Amino acid sequence: MYIMYMALHINNPEVEQKVREMALLTGESMTEAIGRAADERIARARFAAGPQRTHGIFQEQSRCAGTLMGALGVCGSFLLNRAPFDCFG
Repeated sequence: MYIMYMALHINNPEVEQKVREMALLTGESMTEAIGRAADERIARARFAAGPQRTHGIFQEQSRCAGTLMGALGVCGSFLLNRAPFDCFG
């Protein structure tokens, strides 16, 4: 499998300097520093979105699980209360 990575171009000198400083202070590469900063920002945004957003995500996951259960047929009814592959014998 081939994975293609896209370059990130920072056209703002102030932002580029901040990223360089963040990487230097943390001992990470610029890519690692940006990735960790993005992860932290996403976590804060999800938390700030509150229960309304979390409930919506849970509903979507439940809908997808229901679709999967329907596709699995009889075996699917065992999946909620049993270890993986229990329903196969």
